[in-house]
Amino acid sequence: MNKPLFTVTEVAQIFSKSKQTIHNWISAGRFDNVMMVGPGDGDFALLPAASVNKVREEVAETLIRQLTQLGYQVTTG
Repeated sequence: MNKPLFTVTEVAQIFSKSKQTIHNWISAGRFDNVMMVGPGDGDFALLPAASVNKVREEVAETLIRQLTQLGYQVTTG
C-alpha cells in the first residue's frame, strides 16, 4: 500500500466488503481522519493509508484470536 489516500471502492476491495459496509464503518468512526469531499454529507470519502492499515491490523488480530480459540496454531510473519 504505497498510496497516501484510498477511495471507498479501493478500501472495499482491500477488505473484500461492500462499499456500503465501508460507509457504515466510516459512520461508526472505525477509520481516523477520513476526508469527506462533496457538496452534501460527504458524497466522496478519502481514507488515509495509515487509518486503513490500522483497521487491517485490527481485523487481522481479531481473525488470529478467533482461529486460536478454535484450536488452530497461527504463526505470523
